Amino acid sequence: MQLVYFPYINLVNKDELDFGNIKIWNFDKKSKDYIPDETLRNHVEKIISTNITKNNQKIKDIGIVSFSNVDFKELTADQHALINELRLVLFLGFLSGRNVVLNGVNAGHFVATSENFISVIQNFDVNNEYISEDSGLLVRKLDGGYKISEFKSIAPPYVSFPLSFYIDEILIRRLLKMRKRSKRTYDLILRSAETLFQAYYNDPFVSINARILLIASAFEILMQSPLNKARETFKALIASQCNLVGEKEYNFKSPRNATKSEIEKGTVKVIWAEKFFLLRNRIIHGDKVPNTQYTFKNTQHHLMISTMFYVFLIKYKIAKVIKTKIDTFQQSIIWGTRKEGGESVRGFFYEDNSKFTEYFRTKRSKKK
Repeated sequence: MQLVYFPYINLVNKDELDFGNIKIWNFDKKSKDYIPDETLRNHVEKIISTNITKNNQKIKDIGIVSFSNVDFKELTADQHALINELRLVLFLGFLSGRNVVLNGVNAGHFVATSENFISVIQNFDVNNEYISEDSGLLVRKLDGGYKISEFKSIAPPYVSFPLSFYIDEILIRRLLKMRKRSKRTYDLILRSAETLFQAYYNDPFVSINARILLIASAFEILMQSPLNKARETFKALIASQCNLVGEKEYNFKSPRNATKSEIEKGTVKVIWAEKFFLLRNRIIHGDKVPNTQYTFKNTQHHLMISTMFYVFLIKYKIAKVIKTKIDTFQQSIIWGTRKEGGESVRGFFYEDNSKFTEYFRTKRSKKK
């Protein structure tokens, strides 16, 4: 038999996430409904109970993956591929629903990172009290002979457990709609999201430079920019899709080579796009990068800003393909100053009103 689960997804306020032929359900809330066989249920509980925190606390609200019937049959290669897709879809949904829209000192209690969307595959036999562990990529390690009651998988201390599980359901619905309408574009988005996923681990051993390069690559995959034209393509895309009507433009220097620059004109968003790809170029060329260049205008880190623009452009690409009557996500990125925790904070802020738009349109349609 085979168990596939998300140990750190933390479905604290969700019974299940249902996507038709595949669902992720909260073991603590639904195990008696989905596993009526007490012997099987107890065995599965023993397996997932091996997941603990650093202070030896059992991890709760673990997500179990099921296809149609909850029978724990060994999954096919296609089913595992679908789980991988779902992992990235949920990742994008959480980025949009929580990570880019929350600000302030308490935002960290609600955001998720890539660790929350990694899955575990565990083969088991109800009549066998032992399990094995397969790990590693460059050097594969297979360790067996672990007694379930004695084996412990300790969550790294940097894993986040958000206080609530919240995803942008509108984004997910439209993304899955696009899967039917344009599988090619859907696959392109997921390849891009996979690259961003690698940059979004909370693991402190993933360097800042690696993250910047991965995020820049995610943008390049999404844009399908011509060779050696990524910076120009990115600035043009930001200008055409992210600028607000009447937004102020400024003159700025745009380097062409080590000795030559040209004066360009653009909004603060376009200037950020310029700075982000210049940072990427300096890292690629092995330049020594001062710490000040990892933030924009000495306010926000490029990692934070780039995620906002990434989510924005994902939605733009989806809306362009599905051409829904609600053809925008009612989103905007604002540069300005806001009060947070009694202090003035200057930077980019992501605003998303599509949830309210969708809700009110639904209400009106019901009255007809």
